Amino acid sequence: MDVVGCGPRKERDYFEINPNAVILENIKGAVGIINISSNTSWSVDLGKVQWLEVDPQSGKGNEVIKVFAKSTNEDADSRTCTIFIKGEETYDIKVTQLGRSWQ
Repeated sequence: MDVVGCGPRKERDYFEINPNAVILENIKGAVGIINISSNTSWSVDLGKVQWLEVDPQSGKGNEVIKVFAKSTNEDADSRTCTIFIKGEETYDIKVTQLGRSWQ
């Protein structure tokens, strides 16, 4: 008789993001939410985007990330960027801040 695995079972790693796009009002301080469902470490990469900030920027496990507009979008057109959330996989999240014409 063979004995296979006597120790505790390791939980399978998982990492999911919802939603995959965020739309912010055109005003400074507008907030959007990204939900992370995970049992692993993760981090957010904003690249060179200067009109956006996120909190928290990294963590481990489940979390709600807040996406903030650091400035008002004075242009008539919306502005868009892609941020990356890296964990077991890398997710690209499209963030759009509406322009003045959407008021």
